[in-house]
Amino acid sequence: MRCGTVLVVDDDAFNRRLLVRALERDGHQTLEAADGVEALTMLRDYEPDVMLLDIVMPNLDGYGVLAAMKEMPRISGTPTVMISGVETQEAVVRCIELGADDFLPKPADVTILRARVNAGLNKKRLHDLQREHVRLVFSRFLPEAVVDQMLADESGDALLSARRMVGTVMFTDLRGFTTFAENHPVETVIDVLNHYLGEVSDAVLDAGGTLVAYLGDGVMSVFGAPVETPDHADRAIATAREIVGLRRDRFNQRLREQGLDKVFDIA
Repeated sequence: MRCGTVLVVDDDAFNRRLLVRALERDGHQTLEAADGVEALTMLRDYEPDVMLLDIVMPNLDGYGVLAAMKEMPRISGTPTVMISGVETQEAVVRCIELGADDFLPKPADVTILRARVNAGLNKKRLHDLQREHVRLVFSRFLPEAVVDQMLADESGDALLSARRMVGTVMFTDLRGFTTFAENHPVETVIDVLNHYLGEVSDAVLDAGGTLVAYLGDGVMSVFGAPVETPDHADRAIATAREIVGLRRDRFNQRLREQGLDKVFDIA
């Protein structure tokens, strides 16, 4: 059985303790909140794997918690099981419509509770794996700020909407690379190209730029879009200086260490 962190939200201290004891016997870590306001704080601060949520509470009830979570992308995917003495059909339907994953009546049967928590943990694990996959794929080409924006805006609307932006485009390539490629083994050419593209790509991403296209030894990158930065031109200039300075020298030093007598300049 997979263990995780479970947030128990109930204004009744006795009910909380019953749930906490059952969860801890199964090896889970637990957090407790006595009302909806405290629950939202715990969700933001600790990002638990699963939440057990009561409906009727002071300050902010369970419905209010579910509604607030919809407006908070970072925690909106938290699997939530409602545990309440309110068992009307209207209450169940409203909870599901607001985003709850399941509904259990009080007092919760321990065996059923265990199954619902495990289902929530599996859902959270899949959600985390999907987000990690997105981060691993897109962080190869986009700055971290853009990847964070994609993960935060799960609807994708912000990425699909058109916006006019002002940015700076930078092109770089290796002078004399075509002649070099024609006179050396393909393995050597590919190795040199990979090291060069690695140096340029790292410089662009470290400065908050976006890699747009590769064409042979040519690299096109942009600063100021899709993440707007007022200093986009300064970032591009600083990156270009780094590429034709420190990174070019380091790249050529590596070639010398490999026994190649070619010294490249970067345009």
